[in-house]
Amino acid sequence: DTTPLIFERVGVRVADGELLFPSRSPDSWSFEEAEMLKTCDSFTFANAKAKCNSEMKGLGTAIQIKDCTFDQCFGMNEHALRAARTFANAADKAAAGETSVTA
Repeated sequence: DTTPLIFERVGVRVADGELLFPSRSPDSWSFEEAEMLKTCDSFTFANAKAKCNSEMKGLGTAIQIKDCTFDQCFGMNEHALRAARTFANAADKAAAGETSVTA
């Protein structure tokens, strides 16, 4: 199964009645995600945002639309985590156990 096939089959978000858990986790948006989204080319970004707005029928929150757009821009990237790490600061890396914070 590939990411594009999953997006095609499931849509941009899992329906409330099909969740594995009783509720969705709280949405949050990190600095690194915001910085990485800025690197999505304008054509892909515009198409992704339009698709997300259309499939959510205007009912998605601003964060849900950004999450969906991010997924459309980078969901097919097998190395998205590696790319995202380039936006992490020293404290973020230390919190993830990747490095220690030095003064």
